[in-house]
Amino acid sequence: MGTGLSTINGLLFSKTSIVVHGETYRIFNIIGQGGEATVYRCKDVQGNQYAVKIFYFSRYPPFQIRARIDGFMKEGRILSYLSGRSPHFIRIVDFEYRPNENIGYMIMELGDGNLRQYLRGVPLNPSVRKMYWRQIVGILTALQDAKIVHADIKPENMILVNGLLKITDLSLAFGLPSTGQAMQVPMVRGTLDYMAPEVFAYQTGFKSDIWSAGVILYEMTYGYPPYFDFIDREQKISAIARMTPIIYPPVDDLFLLDIMQKCLALIAALRPSAYNLQEHPYTDLELIVLVKMSRTNVFSHFENGNRYRFDDKSTPSNRFNLETIFDFSNLQPRVQTHLKNVYTCVLVSVICATLVPYLHESEHIYIFGGILGTGTSIMFPLSLMNIFGRSQLIFNFNFSFGLVIVCGLVIVCGYILYDTQ
Repeated sequence: MGTGLSTINGLLFSKTSIVVHGETYRIFNIIGQGGEATVYRCKDVQGNQYAVKIFYFSRYPPFQIRARIDGFMKEGRILSYLSGRSPHFIRIVDFEYRPNENIGYMIMELGDGNLRQYLRGVPLNPSVRKMYWRQIVGILTALQDAKIVHADIKPENMILVNGLLKITDLSLAFGLPSTGQAMQVPMVRGTLDYMAPEVFAYQTGFKSDIWSAGVILYEMTYGYPPYFDFIDREQKISAIARMTPIIYPPVDDLFLLDIMQKCLALIAALRPSAYNLQEHPYTDLELIVLVKMSRTNVFSHFENGNRYRFDDKSTPSNRFNLETIFDFSNLQPRVQTHLKNVYTCVLVSVICATLVPYLHESEHIYIFGGILGTGTSIMFPLSLMNIFGRSQLIFNFNFSFGLVIVCGLVIVCGYILYDTQ
């Protein structure tokens, strides 16, 4: 991010107000300066205060201007798509590109500062550190739910609004359908201290955001980011790109050390997802600021789930059509997984019922029917219970242990059915 004002920025001081889609906003002081835009405090005619992010496209070479304008419009659409999906997304009020001025205006809610103001080169108090970390995990989860990769997570982009962290500056953000995927990007972009090793190989994905969050946690713990000892920029780039092992000074909290090491795993595939971070003992899921509970309600699955899309497209509101029923993208992952299980159970039951008439003379039909029928019977209620969050006793265990429990139940109950028949 830049630190100085360009000459074109100075021209705005002679301009006391701006108009965005017919609404007039009075301009006040500068509250932030970045490489692509300047942020000012502004006030509408009713006296409500906002932040206005102003993009000066005239500062770029002519061949770059169109791409910069497209990036501005994309950021506005993504913020509009995300606003209201989670309390951890900064709320956008309006945005507009003015061709006659060659300037873009983006009106957003006004924050009280950013997380960088609290990171002054010394470790944070453990309780404060954990409070912010829980909110960062909330941000990661909300981004993952929305299938958006931020690609530039850092303390400067986490705004505090009434004590709540909100993510902003989505100029590098893009959509990605799967948490395990990464996108091939044309150039290396981001903030060096928070860039994951794979970014230097032109690969960016959800796991890159996990790395950036891990760097913030490391910085909150030790007072400085990893690779802090590398003063020379090229040496630091080389150290990160070559996956130089990170040094972890001793800490009292072993859960803290474990979650840092997991987030900062040098190989992207070994890093946890945001949902894994929620379940980690250090995070303590139940105390995270959660997204709106209405999104976990299974019945909202049958509403129109695509009313707000970051690609500026929309679909009509049709209840109970097949496309909506089998589109799981608008549900939280726990509900997605177990609703799919319910559908699978129904399908297995139909297959069993279909095969039984053809296998009635086989002596193995009882084993076949017992095991499949019992497995279906177990999966069906557990999946329904998990949709409503009632089966935590089983599903809070790790995957292997849970699989052993379910398989054991299937075998035992199947044998009982076989023996009875």
